Amino acid sequence: QMMMGYGGGAVTPASMTFIAGGTNNLTQDNTNTATPSFASVSIGAAEATRRVVVVYHWRVTNAALTVNSATIGGIAATIHTHITNGPNAAKTNTGVAIFSALVPTGTTTTVTVTLSAAALSHAIGVYRSINEISGTPHDTVTDNALSGNVLSGTIDVPATGMLVAGACANATAGFTNAWAGVTEDYDTAHQEASGVSLTGGFASGLSLETNRTVSVTLTGTIARGALVAASWG
Repeated sequence: QMMMGYGGGAVTPASMTFIAGGTNNLTQDNTNTATPSFASVSIGAAEATRRVVVVYHWRVTNAALTVNSATIGGIAATIHTHITNGPNAAKTNTGVAIFSALVPTGTTTTVTVTLSAAALSHAIGVYRSINEISGTPHDTVTDNALSGNVLSGTIDVPATGMLVAGACANATAGFTNAWAGVTEDYDTAHQEASGVSLTGGFASGLSLETNRTVSVTLTGTIARGALVAASWG
């Protein structure tokens, strides 16, 4: 539905779409590096207000990494939130982040990330939003405290809101995830580690809401996990 702007002109509401690509809707880089690069990433149709939102997953052994910076098409991205999973132990650990940038031109691009130290492998899910009211997230949430195989948090959403969430976990091979608060877009084991789960989803056109629950319930015997989410208007 069109909204009316100042002077009676129609204003198109903010909206978001998931850009599928790669293996199981993810683009992966299986290089042991602190500076992963994803080339020829689809970002959808060009548009003057287009914001490219990236959910970034990484895998590392016994290290709590931080995401220092990122670029999308050579444009410096803003890192909105990131978290590593659970307590560090001598096992594979994972992390997940959300970052974004305004990228008005082109239909494919290169996404780069700079970490505080090398990670074993990397993957991204990509979203395209247009007609945003603000480029700064309305709210963000993180969780890495598993409770009954559930990662969960509450997040405030603005009117005509958009919401992106991502999660990762370590468990026995072949486990799956079930989302609440967003619609799942990908749910897959990592190409190089069947016991590492990567999943994400989004919702768009949401009404004003306080403390919307965003959660992912995991099957299997879960060792550790992490969830991030961010909302925009």
